[in-house]
Amino acid sequence: MGEPPAATTPFLRVEVRTRPGFPDATARKISEQVRRLLERDAPVEVVRGYSLAFAPAALPRAGEGVGKLHAVLADPVLQETTVLAADAPVPAAPAGMRRVDVLRRPGVMDPAADSVLRALAAVGLECRSARTYRAYLVRGATPAELERIATRLLANPLIEEVRVDPKEAVAPFADL
Repeated sequence: MGEPPAATTPFLRVEVRTRPGFPDATARKISEQVRRLLERDAPVEVVRGYSLAFAPAALPRAGEGVGKLHAVLADPVLQETTVLAADAPVPAAPAGMRRVDVLRRPGVMDPAADSVLRALAAVGLECRSARTYRAYLVRGATPAELERIATRLLANPLIEEVRVDPKEAVAPFADL
């Protein structure tokens, strides 16, 4: 009889985006940089992502726990959050758009993740580890253009990994 599979740390992914109708200065700036790079319009939407590992008993459930995640990670007026289970697929990009994820490589410090851990602890959520990432939704770009946009504008290839049209969710470092 074989050994049981190793248990993985439960984790959630939280994605934060600007609510429709509100200005997003970061998306506007990147869209302008993409326009200059490609010499044509290719609008960009920006999503901030957090992959959060919890002890099994501390995993936030619907209601108050998810409300605390939203309160810590998003501006309740300007932004909306989506909480995804560890096994949930990467959200599909809207029609006509492609998704590019940018995340820190293992071993590279992530000061934003450290701040998230402290903020979650301050509201009573026991998070074991956090990993931040950025997702960019780019309209009308070819795969070659996406690679060019990612390497020239969105990521520092020395410390960041780029995933074009990712199939796998970003896992917290505790699960790598």
